[in-house]
Amino acid sequence: MNFRSFFIILFFKRPKNPPKMVVTRHQTESAKRQTRRSSTVKSPEVQKSFTSPSITKKPVQKKSTKKSKKPSNPHPPFAQMILEAISDLSDRKNNWISKFKIAAWICKNYSIPRSASSKHFTFLAINKAVCEEILDARTNGTITSYKIVKQ
Repeated sequence: MNFRSFFIILFFKRPKNPPKMVVTRHQTESAKRQTRRSSTVKSPEVQKSFTSPSITKKPVQKKSTKKSKKPSNPHPPFAQMILEAISDLSDRKNNWISKFKIAAWICKNYSIPRSASSKHFTFLAINKAVCEEILDARTNGTITSYKIVKQ
């Protein structure tokens, strides 16, 4: 049997009405039994005997939800920290500072942990400052350096 004949048998010679699933007598009787059990209603005396006063639910008092104030950040916004870092790191010879030096300065002076997220926020703020023309960018090889635009 080659692939073509297998394909024809598989897709074109299928029965149009597949056989239905056969249900045994035992399965139908057990289904009827379950519906009978669920449909029986207990008398009020039987229902009272099952409920005791200790089990009855007490009304739940709602807790007062006061919106707590968010704790203030221990550091200023990243844009402000970047401007401080560039002004502190720049000297007369070199005003161009790389973003890695800026991130290291921010982590050191503001006791921010050196993690990927802090570098990520720093780089986002640098790119935003470049788009707003607060910083000027210069690429030398693979490293991009930044300086504050004089206004």
